[in-house]
Amino acid sequence: MRGMKILFLALGFCYSAVVFKLDRSDGQRFLETRAMRKLKEISYFGLIRRIEILGGHYPAGQYASQAAILGTLCGLLCYATTEHWFYSAVIASLAVFFLPSFFYMNLKRLAQEKEEKEMLTYVSTAILYIREDKNSLRILKDCAALVEAPLKKDLELCVGQIEANSDFAQALDDLEKKYEYSQVRNLHLLLKGKKIVGGRNEQLVDYLFDNTEESELLINDYRQKKAASRSVFYFMMILNLLAALVMKKMFHSSMYVNLATETFRFCIFLFYLLNAATLFLYESWCSRNDKLE
Repeated sequence: MRGMKILFLALGFCYSAVVFKLDRSDGQRFLETRAMRKLKEISYFGLIRRIEILGGHYPAGQYASQAAILGTLCGLLCYATTEHWFYSAVIASLAVFFLPSFFYMNLKRLAQEKEEKEMLTYVSTAILYIREDKNSLRILKDCAALVEAPLKKDLELCVGQIEANSDFAQALDDLEKKYEYSQVRNLHLLLKGKKIVGGRNEQLVDYLFDNTEESELLINDYRQKKAASRSVFYFMMILNLLAALVMKKMFHSSMYVNLATETFRFCIFLFYLLNAATLFLYESWCSRNDKLE
């Protein structure tokens, strides 16, 4: 106990000495380091722009209220097991700081799922229109009227680009750069061929129709399994937190409580940090590895 207090005092003294000796240019260089830039990127003000790009809204008032509730709950939970104000303040501060990151990653995952759903709707609808022998530009216009944002806006821009300069292939290529799916590329091959030749490749139409139906079934099954896995993961996280309370009860009933209380508190503190890191990495993995090719 005394050793840890001395350690924190020493670290605080070293930090004060370093800050006192830093001039303005040194401080500016410190704030521009890679670590500080990364912290700025994942802060509320660093993420708010990316949240808006995804079509989400996260006003400061909502963040403040959620941060107050989450920070209080995390701080109380940590204090209930460690009975240490410093550890509790650290855990509460981390929860408040990383809350926007979890909001952004969850929004990104949901936006990806919506994009894939709209993409499959676009492809399957366009195939039906191809079989009805509509011309390529009419197909794009009719599909734009059926799908939702943001694909709706992109299709309307694509149609506008075609009508402005009649460069049909280039407009479709620009759309493919944003929606990098094999189904979209194959559909655009059909549309380009229909525009040039005036007919359609029946074999490719049948293949794309079957492939789209199969992809829709597979992705729905994948999403259901993913949702079940997320439920299990968060259930295990809750059990982990409850286990900390049980450990404290068992530890305090031990005859060695006076010899190892501070060590036990620090271990519980590390336990919370590891669980928080696991949760962050899991959400980050979900937002990065959830894309249909």
